[in-house]
Amino acid sequence: MKDYYQILGVPFSATVEQITEAYRKLVFKYHPDRTPDPQAAEKFLEIQEAYEVLSDPKKRKAYDKEYINYAKQRAIQLASKSQKHYSTSQQTQNSSQKKSAKKFNILIFLVSLLLFIAILDLPYGYYKILRIIVSIAALILLYYELARKKYFWFIYLFLILIFFNPLIPIYLDKSTWQILDPLAGLYFLITSFTFDTEIFE
Repeated sequence: MKDYYQILGVPFSATVEQITEAYRKLVFKYHPDRTPDPQAAEKFLEIQEAYEVLSDPKKRKAYDKEYINYAKQRAIQLASKSQKHYSTSQQTQNSSQKKSAKKFNILIFLVSLLLFIAILDLPYGYYKILRIIVSIAALILLYYELARKKYFWFIYLFLILIFFNPLIPIYLDKSTWQILDPLAGLYFLITSFTFDTEIFE
């Protein structure tokens, strides 16, 4: 629908005098004989059409009724589009917040560091303390992996818990522990960088 008010540059509440004055100015400006603009003729016809409708009370009344209905529908469409944009934006924001919930966990990282250090030839007391620390961390993360439904890592952690259990310790030779320690440490290292804090909220 053409917006005759916009074409003439007058408000919806414009009087006949205001419409006529605006029409004269535009006719003078866009008359094909006065301007070399190739689109002037088309613009001139639009101005004529708008003035013909808005200067006639009956035609204007009929046009206004249609114009108001059009404006309402347009407003509903814009509101709907705005709502969709807001919903999409909200979903993106929620997704972004969910991603940002994954944070670096220094405590889990320290556990991985202790496991990697265990490759060195250290006093026996270090390994006894390491068993306790790793077992506590593994117990906490068992719940974490179960909540995430990451059953592979759940089983992996369960095996770590069995090997590092300080209550019923498993005694293996040094070369075997030099393989098991970094394997366990690798899990804690990866988890420290991908830890999802929302699981514990």
